[in-house]
Amino acid sequence: MASKKLKIFNLLILLISTLLSLYLCEGYLTFLNNRDSLENKIKIYKKQTGKDYDIRSILSVYDDERKKNNDVAIRYLPRVLLNDKLNIQEINLFPLSGISNVKTINCNAEGFFSSYISDRYGFNNPDDVWNEKEIDFVIIGDSFVHGSCVNRPNDIPSVVRNLTKKNVINLGFRGNGPLIEYATLREYSNKKIKNLIWVYYENDIYDLKKELNNNLLKKYINDDNFSQNLLLKQNKINSINKRLIEHLYKTAQVVIKQEKKNMETKNKILKFIRLNSLKKFLSSYVKNENEDNFPYDELKKIIEKVNQNAINIKSNFFFVFMPSIENYTTKKNNYQYDRVISIIQNLNINFIDLNVYFKNYENPEKFYTLGLGPHLNADGYREASKFIVESINKK
Repeated sequence: MASKKLKIFNLLILLISTLLSLYLCEGYLTFLNNRDSLENKIKIYKKQTGKDYDIRSILSVYDDERKKNNDVAIRYLPRVLLNDKLNIQEINLFPLSGISNVKTINCNAEGFFSSYISDRYGFNNPDDVWNEKEIDFVIIGDSFVHGSCVNRPNDIPSVVRNLTKKNVINLGFRGNGPLIEYATLREYSNKKIKNLIWVYYENDIYDLKKELNNNLLKKYINDDNFSQNLLLKQNKINSINKRLIEHLYKTAQVVIKQEKKNMETKNKILKFIRLNSLKKFLSSYVKNENEDNFPYDELKKIIEKVNQNAINIKSNFFFVFMPSIENYTTKKNNYQYDRVISIIQNLNINFIDLNVYFKNYENPEKFYTLGLGPHLNADGYREASKFIVESINKK
């Protein structure tokens, strides 16, 4: 009898110890996640600037701007059309840019909403960059090239433009992966290019996996002559983008309400009880362990095509690796970094490694938004651009 009670007692101790360990882990991960919470960003922004953080949603900003000027837009993201659940009728085109010649609300990562006046093709450029017959620099990439979340002239293409006093065209858009970026190059590289700069961010391989599910985008890989002739269809692109923005405006109200609900204390407690942070951490770990399932062969094929085209038109091709802040805040081995570098080295492509460059600083996190990421701040973009220009000048 005593032995049975001892077994039950030991089992209870084991159960309590296990639960305590799980919730200690949950508490620690919740603490880490709170670094990126809106509440923490508000405090950091106030401390750094003395100003109040703009807590409006992008739709609220859009509403307020439209009251002053109806000629305004929310930045369109090409990846929106990768959403199978999107129900917009009669979209038989895949736009790779935004609405042209309009004030475009971009994003808020540092306490204020950045914006820009788009060029004739809907990209984040001064419109006159397209007037030149020969382009000194074309820069392709995702949000780090697009300019999230700073105003001109603090984005990478603008800094390069100011440093070199040369013509620079920005073809970047937030959320783009390698296939959309390649398609963008195919559609908008209609001039002689002296230097092509491809800025690759760490999550681009994940984006590529989604992009490869789109039959239209895959045509850019399978058919070297395929084109949507987007340069001639800006009016149609504008029309599609306006419909997409209105669709977003109507459907996102539900998301905003849910986000507000998630901010409530009772929901935070429920998330803690359910071990949400621990589950998310474990699922991301499993995902990282299965990176062999990601399309590195397709990435290599795309880079090979870009490189060969650069050789054919006698353009200098530079591949830039843009690191995430996690490279400096965690000790997790960046498996993808090694795989991508291996591809570039085997193809003998000019390589500019911002990961190594930022590691030269004692506190690389200072170059990211509010020291938290995910994007660079104005100082970070300036440092990255300076290193890119210096590296190119040495070639």
